[in-house]
Amino acid sequence: TAFSAVSAEAVTVVDTGTNRRTNAVGFRVEKSVAVGRGPTGIAVNPHSQLGIVVNGLESNASVFDLVTGIVRSTISLQASSSPAGVTINPFNNVAVITLAARNQAAVVDLITASQISTINVGSDPRGVALNPITNVAVVTNAGANTVSVIQLGTGQVATIGDGIQVAPSAVAINTVTNQAVVVNNGSSSVSVIDLAASPPAVIGTPIPLAPASDPRAVAIDETTNTAYVAQFATNNIAQIDLATRTLTGILPGGKDPIALAFNPNTKELFISQAGLNRVAVLDLTQAPPSFVDFVLTGAGPQGVAVDLFTDLVVVANHDANSVTFSRPLH
Repeated sequence: TAFSAVSAEAVTVVDTGTNRRTNAVGFRVEKSVAVGRGPTGIAVNPHSQLGIVVNGLESNASVFDLVTGIVRSTISLQASSSPAGVTINPFNNVAVITLAARNQAAVVDLITASQISTINVGSDPRGVALNPITNVAVVTNAGANTVSVIQLGTGQVATIGDGIQVAPSAVAINTVTNQAVVVNNGSSSVSVIDLAASPPAVIGTPIPLAPASDPRAVAIDETTNTAYVAQFATNNIAQIDLATRTLTGILPGGKDPIALAFNPNTKELFISQAGLNRVAVLDLTQAPPSFVDFVLTGAGPQGVAVDLFTDLVVVANHDANSVTFSRPLH
């Protein structure tokens, strides 16, 4: 389907702490480490310095060390489950993985490398985000046009259908406002959910994006309460004021922007450009926001995440069949 994440078979780790660029893209590849076939979603835990990549073609997940890059363990998931998205609760090293072919979410422990439980959600679950303060996960069910809100402490699930449009895919949470931002890929719109409401519910009407823009990803600046949505078909980033739920700008995205990560320390937006085999660094402090760097990756970069303690950026690459680590030359 148009909204499905393209499989990735490598991970690139990039250190942006110094913001120094000394080669063609400012980084050198240190090493390559094999991971499972077809990894899609990726997430990191700054507290434990662990990362996780879900391998969609093998129905498992690779847990790797952010310091050394070594794959520490492989977590087995249900057979033929097509894992897609992943998020981590940094306080307890527990990750939630969407199993698209099983209509479930798997809860796994990164330390013991084991699956704790599975939770039934809607049809074709794709994106997942988590509020570690409330220990609540939000899963987008692309095949059902619904969203599942999971109380991870009890396993209780609330389903939201009203206000969710066609093929919800990506999701992100503002932990300050306790609101979830859902990208409706099939209808090119964004729904905002009040997770504090009882039951959780969509606020107002969905926010329209450009028609047929094929939105794929979302990231949030919690300080300004701003969402950034990658529009794959139009090669740009939609900027949304979440307080007013209005579109406030269109930023450059480069060719085929498919995944996003935001670093609140540097106010940089990292954009996986699937068509260019690189990640673009968009400086949001500039007026207007502009690209300040391009980081070479493996073929077809996909998921991206930021270690907020060290400013490491983790990028999943399609068809590279390895885990590559890149750091700036000093």
